[in-house]
Amino acid sequence: MTCLFAPSLVVTHMPWTDMEKISWFILNREDIRAKYPLFPDVWHRYYITDIGDGFTNNKISPHEDLRCFSEIQNDKNCIVKNYLLVVDEYPDRYPRFSLSEGNFEYQLTPESKIEAVPPPEGWR
Repeated sequence: MTCLFAPSLVVTHMPWTDMEKISWFILNREDIRAKYPLFPDVWHRYYITDIGDGFTNNKISPHEDLRCFSEIQNDKNCIVKNYLLVVDEYPDRYPRFSLSEGNFEYQLTPESKIEAVPPPEGWR
């Protein structure tokens, strides 16, 4: 299955716990989908990224792993890749959530509950 589009959302003041981060996404899901419309019948991924110390210039930043936004017409158009939450949405199953510091992934159940699931084989 091919992911056609993976928007990167930059946030400030993300909730602290795993469940709060996932709940934040679920609460804002329709707004995110409206702002970043995706193809309905394909797998897609959202990267929720921490703003950290703000935007930086990729030529002078000491960091090697940056996410740069060409849409920002400014010298400071990059942030350090610090993914707080990665959301995979599939056309044929329920969303899965990966967190940067967790040993578990989570998924939404048919009853709209959040459950921990083991990560895929070979993960990390």
